[in-house]
Amino acid sequence: MNESQSNAETVPDAERLLAFLKRTGCEVEAELRGVSMETALPNGSKVRIRFGEAVQFALGSIVAFRWGPNLILHRLVYSDGTNLLTCGDGSFFPDPPLVPEMILGQVTRLCRDGDWIPPPTDSRSGGRRWLQSIFVACMLAALKVSPHFGRWLGRFMIEVRRIPNRGRRLLRLREKPVAEVKIDDYRL
Repeated sequence: MNESQSNAETVPDAERLLAFLKRTGCEVEAELRGVSMETALPNGSKVRIRFGEAVQFALGSIVAFRWGPNLILHRLVYSDGTNLLTCGDGSFFPDPPLVPEMILGQVTRLCRDGDWIPPPTDSRSGGRRWLQSIFVACMLAALKVSPHFGRWLGRFMIEVRRIPNRGRRLLRLREKPVAEVKIDDYRL
């Protein structure tokens, strides 16, 4: 594919692939990118994801779902059969509410030191778990008021999560010209 083709042309391909994987119940090996599930699933970890329509998932399991163009792996923290809430272990804020049909699969194995092991059940500290439960309760209250409000709150929480990243990016932009200067590049 050349660079002039847009991402919009690749998204239907990804949608078809994910739908195929969910229908067939395949287990796929993938390399994780991101830090939202640190320390349970470190960045660069290899995981096995079992896709399928009949995948049974329990609270605390790590599930796969599509959000925009990305396949997200987060822990299931709430389910009432209609609404599901997921959250990365490294985040305080839950993701926007999902419906069960949005879950594509579940992480079944993690590669650690060459061995395939079951994923850790919960890597959050007591304080992080407590604070996360407060934000989950806020999301549940918002869902009871209105599903629309619950989805809005979920998107708002995503934006709040991005604030520290934006700050770090700004700092890197300011530091970048200084960091790239090498003494050898200048001849006096």
